[in-house]
Parts: sequence; C-alpha cells; structure tokens
Amino acid sequence: MQKIFISEKGECSRNVLYILGEMMPKLTFCGASSGLRYCKDRTLLVIETDEKYEPYLRDFVVEKIAEVICIAYKYDILNESVVTASLTPSEREILLAELIAADLPDDIAYVSELLSKDEIYQFDGFFSFRLNPLKEKWKRISDSIPVTFRNDQLFDFIEFIIEDNRGTLYLKGGEVFNDSYQKLHRAGLIANDEFALIREIILSGARDVLCLSDLPETESAFLQKYYGERVIFA
Repeated sequence: MQKIFISEKGECSRNVLYILGEMMPKLTFCGASSGLRYCKDRTLLVIETDEKYEPYLRDFVVEKIAEVICIAYKYDILNESVVTASLTPSEREILLAELIAADLPDDIAYVSELLSKDEIYQFDGFFSFRLNPLKEKWKRISDSIPVTFRNDQLFDFIEFIIEDNRGTLYLKGGEVFNDSYQKLHRAGLIANDEFALIREIILSGARDVLCLSDLPETESAFLQKYYGERVIFA
C-alpha cells in the first residue's frame, strides 16, 4: 500500500477538507482509505491506496492543491492589497473573484508542474518557499488596480473576461454544476461565504449560464447585469 500525505496550518483546515471532499468519489472507486488527523496547529490528511492507483490519485491531489493555492491563497493576497474607494463591498468581492478567475487555468498549470516534483504536500510551506514568482505576479496585479477603479470599469473588465470563457454552467437550487454536470465547490475555499454563489459562478470560468430554478434577487441581478444574453432562465 502507498500513502499520500497532505498537511496545512490549522486555521486553514478548510483547504484540507476541500481536498478530501473533492477526492471522495475517486477514493471510493479505487478502494482507497483516508484519515484526518489534527496535530497541534496542523491538519493532516493521509490517503492510503493500492500501488496501481497511487499515480492516478496523486495527480488528482496535485490538481486540487493547485486549485486551493490559486484561489484561497491568491484571494488572501488580493484582499489585503486591493483598495477600491469607488466600489461597493459586493462589487469589490466580484472584482477579486474576477482577478482570480482571469488567470486561474494558467496559475493552476504552473503550480501543478512544481507540485508534481513533490511526494509530501504542505500547503503553507510550499507557498512560502516555492512560489515567489507567482506571488510577485499576484502582487503586481493587485498594484495595477487603482483606488479610483469604478463600477463601469468593473463591467468592462468582466465583459472582457467572459468573452474569453468557455463552457456552460448550470444553476439549480442554489448549487452550481459545470458542463460535465459535476457540482462545484471552489467558492468554499474562501472564508467569506456571503457571496458564495456569485463567486462560484465567476470561478467556474463558464461563458454561458442556464438557470434551472429561481435565484435570489442578488444573484439574479448579477447574472442579468454582467452575463446578459448569455444567461437563460428556464
């Protein structure tokens, strides 16, 4: 049997729980086992699997850890450094999510490549010591947003991002599914969940949205304003 070790600082245990939640169907399919341990100020996830499934599961672990870093860790950097006097709090959250989504596939690919050389995964240590170029890139992005950034500029920025997006998103009962009908949970990586549904829509990278049930007023207004004819209310 082979073991895969994943750990994170205790206050960010939600990152490890995200990995475990995303992996559960694959663990079941492979007959693998998992265990969570809380060791002082750290959360540890141990996955034990048959040797023949280890590369398959490890590749998925690497992909999901990269997601965590490129969403949760990037959000923390942007949230600390982006100052906007002309946006409402909700517009600022939308901006931060769009800044994450804009480079998400490329960021994930970069982080995954570096992670693929590791055998034991420590979120915080990897981020602190192996990702300086990426952190500098994210800081340059945050520094490029002027304090006077307006909501009309936000609209233009979102329009630009959506035009480059691909795929269709499905919304039903407050849940978000991609065009492979997989439920998405990326928004849960950010502690502030007041804008979770909107954030999930943005982070999906989808160009079109199909609403299969009624939406709360705030989310419905967001889709109508920014997605326009790309959203269908069934």
